[in-house]
Amino acid sequence: MPFIVFTPIIVTVLGRDVMGTLGIAALVSLFPAFVVMLEGMNRTPRPAVMFWTCMGRCVLPICAIS
Repeated sequence: MPFIVFTPIIVTVLGRDVMGTLGIAALVSLFPAFVVMLEGMNRTPRPAVMFWTCMGRCVLPICAIS
């Protein structure tokens, strides 16, 4: 569902002042970026994750090999 649908609800909750504007801007820009980064991390090939773990360079929880 597009964010434009939620915009009136967010404006009602946060108001039309600076806080509301920042809230909408953060939701529209940061949430899709987070989703894209998470998708990229989940699509990382297993050998690449194992390589960086062996090299001691991967400190992200996604690199935990189970």
